[in-house]
Amino acid sequence: MKKVTTFIALLGLSITMIACGNATEFANTSENMKADVLMENSDEKVQIRIKVGDTVLTALMEDNETAQALVDKMPMTLSMRDLFDREMSHRFGAGSFPVAKTRSDRYEVGDLIYWPPMGSFVILYKQDGDEFERVHVGHINSGVEIFENTGSTEVTFEVIK
Repeated sequence: MKKVTTFIALLGLSITMIACGNATEFANTSENMKADVLMENSDEKVQIRIKVGDTVLTALMEDNETAQALVDKMPMTLSMRDLFDREMSHRFGAGSFPVAKTRSDRYEVGDLIYWPPMGSFVILYKQDGDEFERVHVGHINSGVEIFENTGSTEVTFEVIK
């Protein structure tokens, strides 16, 4: 009888240890799942604030090396020239930012682009049907029409944390 009681006690202890081991494994799995969610969130697009006088706009930056190089320079205030009644442009100079892939199609109003030949960072505020080679680095959600009346002006860019 004593052997049976000892066997049952050891069996109960073994089951408890296995259950605790599974609980620990479950807890570790839960922590890993939380870490995965945090990693996914860190891959979200960077949001920036764009200040033009008293007006504040927001934009989402693309996940490419050109956009990242621009974000790394922020905060920055740039003198931007109004060009062609469609875009605000600041010329950093050719070769200022890395370029992996360009596109040449019709742009959207609100696009933020980098034009490699002159190293220009550009806000496209009006559509004129033109197509040209560029790197898409972000997009302003709304309010871009402010540039229709500013002329050349100072614009501040900063990352929203």
